[in-house]
Amino acid sequence: MAPLIVEVLAPGLVGAGAMRVAGRSPLTEGPAQGEAGREEAYRLLHLLDRLREAFGERIVVHLIEPLSFAWMLRVLRYRPRRYPVFVVGGRRAVCGLDESAVARTIAALLTPRPAWLRSRHAGLRPGAGPDDEPEEPGPGQEAETPGRRPS
Repeated sequence: MAPLIVEVLAPGLVGAGAMRVAGRSPLTEGPAQGEAGREEAYRLLHLLDRLREAFGERIVVHLIEPLSFAWMLRVLRYRPRRYPVFVVGGRRAVCGLDESAVARTIAALLTPRPAWLRSRHAGLRPGAGPDDEPEEPGPGQEAETPGRRPS
């Protein structure tokens, strides 16, 4: 199974002196006092380290460069109101540094879904295929005929 991609949009990482591969090397020293940008970058990288410890090789974290084309596309698509934003699996966006919300979203997308939910016909009853006959009307219900409205 391919790893789940978690993209991080975090403008606070630029210029914060946080150049490293997320989740690969431990942070050795915290931020200096009074440096708000560094403190947020430290908290974000610490959160990424904990996510990496929790999910291991099942996730891959991509830090998206601010003001790049990829960044702008994701901002237009997900319309975040605050940063950082975690785009999990290209399907869900989680705003802020709420570790539990990010972990819940990742866990939800990593859990396997039943086969009948994965099918194209998920709106039909479980096990129904495209060639199945529609259900018979129950007692007291009229059968609908194409092109005619029920009276």
